[in-house]
Amino acid sequence: MKKSILFLSVLGLALSPVTSLASSNKQSDENKITSQLQSYFDTELSSIENKDKDSLQDLRNMFDNDNKEVQEIVDYEIERAKFLIDSHNEDGTKINGFKNKIDIKNIEVKGDTANVTLSLTQNIEYSFLKDTFENEIDHKVELINQNGEWLIVKDEYMDNLKELFDVGTDFKRLGKETVSLEQTKEENIPQTWAEKRAKIERTGEVSMFKIPGDRWDGYSASDREDAVYYAKKYTDSSNTTSTSNYNNSQFKAYGDTDCQNFVSQAIWYGLGGRDSSTKDYPMRSDWWANKKGETSTWNWTGTKYFYKFITRNDSNDDYGIQGGASSSPKLIEAGDFIYVPGHVMFVTRVDDDNNNDKTDYEEIYISAHTNNQKNKNLKALYGGASPSKLDMEFMLIYGNKWNEEE
Repeated sequence: MKKSILFLSVLGLALSPVTSLASSNKQSDENKITSQLQSYFDTELSSIENKDKDSLQDLRNMFDNDNKEVQEIVDYEIERAKFLIDSHNEDGTKINGFKNKIDIKNIEVKGDTANVTLSLTQNIEYSFLKDTFENEIDHKVELINQNGEWLIVKDEYMDNLKELFDVGTDFKRLGKETVSLEQTKEENIPQTWAEKRAKIERTGEVSMFKIPGDRWDGYSASDREDAVYYAKKYTDSSNTTSTSNYNNSQFKAYGDTDCQNFVSQAIWYGLGGRDSSTKDYPMRSDWWANKKGETSTWNWTGTKYFYKFITRNDSNDDYGIQGGASSSPKLIEAGDFIYVPGHVMFVTRVDDDNNNDKTDYEEIYISAHTNNQKNKNLKALYGGASPSKLDMEFMLIYGNKWNEEE
């Protein structure tokens, strides 16, 4: 027995250096991987900060350039950064400093392959903001080891800009073919606050009362406050599709396509809606939803459908929510919303920082679903890119026309 114990002790001592070496190698790999990822994120943002397109080529040294699919990924990151640099140059936007903080959730190394899940928190000092902009983005990164160097082969993430323009986007063409869904003529859109108030209050109009029972409820300041309250209550700033902080139990959550559902809910609540089970006002036969996900049209949940619904209602003075689409943000206020192809965001705050009595793009803050945002600066969410390059439209809500006999 003593001999057996002695043998096991000696064996344990012999294996201990091997175990220690394996642990050391694992730690060394994890350190190299973390360092490579930090360099990747810092290089891209530093190039944008310094408006240095040439330095973006350094990203290629961090990727496996022997793989065509990987080349498409790095090409996307480079062209995306160039797009932002050009946009910043056009309107004078500057980045005055930044910090990228990586929070590694998990690193799994198997031979020459590594899979990493992480959260990247970016703190960026934009010239158009008084406060530092903070945004958190989850990444899933795959790397391979080539001759002792860890190279990136995949980076899966989603932010507002990538949601709009993913891998394969021709960034050089953006903003050159912007066309409104309704070909809305700007002269049909209010150009002053007084004109917008007149649209909301329907002052001087009698045509709507030609049919007995017709009524108009303007989207008032108190309505907008209620809508903003609702929007901020039922979202978070996680930049994910998580439903943990929403939904109002009266409505179904539509996974990663919940943005229009969220905007419709906020407007509905602002105009007095409280009970979806009874299709409570201002719901109607062509604009409603409930917790079962039942609805008769796409107007409640589809971005382009709601866009067409409200703008056509305004143009034709039809029943339902009425609104307009403008290429200018100057009359946007809390309670309105923002449209980009495939996505909408609810305006929950506007700061007139320069006291010019109009809303500037960089003064708009939004809340949204999928991806979830809460009171985030709109311009910063898109990396400082200009609205024209994003096919962005500023949606004005005027009110709701209905009939007592419906």
